[in-house]
Amino acid sequence: HITPGVKTLSASSADRVLGQGFDTVIFDGWSGFNVDALGAVSGTVRGGGLLCLLMPPVPDWPTYADPERARIAAWGHAPAAVSGRWFCYLQRRLLEATAVLIMAQGGGVEGSIPSVTTVPFSSTGADQDPDCLTRDQAQAVAAVIRASDGKRRKPAVLISDRGRGKSAALGIAAARLLQQGRQRIIVTGPRRDSVSTLLDHAAQLLPGARRSAARIQLGEARIEYLAPDRISDQVDRADMVMVDEAAGIPLPGLALIIQHCSRLALATTVHGYEGTGRGFELRLSRHLGDHSRGLRRVVLTRPGRWA
Repeated sequence: HITPGVKTLSASSADRVLGQGFDTVIFDGWSGFNVDALGAVSGTVRGGGLLCLLMPPVPDWPTYADPERARIAAWGHAPAAVSGRWFCYLQRRLLEATAVLIMAQGGGVEGSIPSVTTVPFSSTGADQDPDCLTRDQAQAVAAVIRASDGKRRKPAVLISDRGRGKSAALGIAAARLLQQGRQRIIVTGPRRDSVSTLLDHAAQLLPGARRSAARIQLGEARIEYLAPDRISDQVDRADMVMVDEAAGIPLPGLALIIQHCSRLALATTVHGYEGTGRGFELRLSRHLGDHSRGLRRVVLTRPGRWA
């Protein structure tokens, strides 16, 4: 039985939560310390949240018989041949950190969390947009709105590292488009979970709407998720298409979306576990050039997910 509000997943499925945010993440190192999984989920912890590692006693880490060694050992080598240097490194960094608590079963608590003075939050984008955390995000929302009512085939392209508020910007823009009278906004991404943050932020601005896992309904108007391969069949009945984590969609499918959608917004990550470096822009430049009249490009640099 899983408590409502608690999500569980295997280390191999950690990429399913990329782009989302959680108040607490518990990582079970006893089941195998998958470093990629830790890197992926640690970036989903919201400001003021908690990352908890369940591990053997810290002094035992260098010799810990990690079950993950069996997966990463090269062919012909026993798991024991995999060195424990990673655990030595992690052990040293955690012991040096200033905001880590180490709690031993049946023992005491080592370390401390520095006290933080609570101050009123001031949004760095409030002077331009009260719904946005940063000025970058406000500019991104404005670019998406312009792509919806400006010249056709001039898409908005939002680019940033992790946690800068791209998905939230798409959600804010989608909600405003419904408030302005648009009837159908299609959102898509590599998986349905990829647009959960987008839908969450849209729902916050549409208090009278009905929310499901893949749709927000406000009267006859709606924001709904469709798989990437269904977009081309539905685009004629949509006011706009928004693509979150665009670099995670295979290029042929993304090229079809660009080809068929005259009102389009794309968001992608260039660094981190969602990211593909600058390859997104390089690989798509030809397709965007062939099927658009220019870009509304916004780069978000200020973090919005973390404290």
